[in-house]
Amino acid sequence: MSLQLDPSYATFGMTHLKISIRINAMIAELTKSKSQSGIVLAVTGGRTYKNEAFVFMVLDALHQSLSIALLVEGGALGADRLCRTWAEKRSVPFTTKEAEWEKHRRPFRKNPAGMIRNEEMLRQFNPNLLLAFEGGPGTEHCRKCASRLAIPVLDALKYAAQKRLTFG
Repeated sequence: MSLQLDPSYATFGMTHLKISIRINAMIAELTKSKSQSGIVLAVTGGRTYKNEAFVFMVLDALHQSLSIALLVEGGALGADRLCRTWAEKRSVPFTTKEAEWEKHRRPFRKNPAGMIRNEEMLRQFNPNLLLAFEGGPGTEHCRKCASRLAIPVLDALKYAAQKRLTFG
């Protein structure tokens, strides 16, 4: 009887290893380059995101390893609001960059205010890192803006898995 390794498992294992190496390198680089007071962390995620325990767990772990000096969020319901709540409860300074919905209203077209806010938030605060929770098109847009601006993007789920963070 021979033991066969499922090729999909091997691919998953290699992908997980590559992600772990990339996350470790990103955290090491940020640890080296952070100022004495800590890092500026921008956050993004879906408006319907509700997992407060997960948000707190991830932010606590990041704060412990990188010392968050300022948390920047977009003022939306969901992930933004949960991250702001974390900052309030942990006495971490935060700022909110609200979208200007009325200013950018376009008749018969989708309002681009959220996407404009994403770009402005990242340019204005120039964060050391963007932490991305699950979300939709707005979250994906924010991730792409950060990449375009050479701001590292850390996926919250991948970070939690790599760090083996657990509830409790």
